[in-house]
Amino acid sequence: MSFLINCTAATKEINSKDLVGSWEGDNQIWVFNDNGVAYVNAHGFGKPTRADWFIKKNELNLITKNGIKLLFNVKINKDTLFYKSPIQDSNWFKLYKSK
Repeated sequence: MSFLINCTAATKEINSKDLVGSWEGDNQIWVFNDNGVAYVNAHGFGKPTRADWFIKKNELNLITKNGIKLLFNVKINKDTLFYKSPIQDSNWFKLYKSK
């Protein structure tokens, strides 16, 4: 996975429309639909996980059909989405907007 130490250029507050679309990187693809449904395949194999999603103050909330809630800090700089777990580590990972 790609680690990013400094993503301070990505400082604006993110809203839902900023995330809509497909993001890819390092055997991952995250797709955010404008109806609040996301499909995440974080390992590059198998079927994507379907989740409801919303964003609040640069925190991405994903809630699976089994009720599992995943929380990520997110930042966007141009066509790059940076994300990290606010609890487990301080490393940022990145995904690129698909065109």
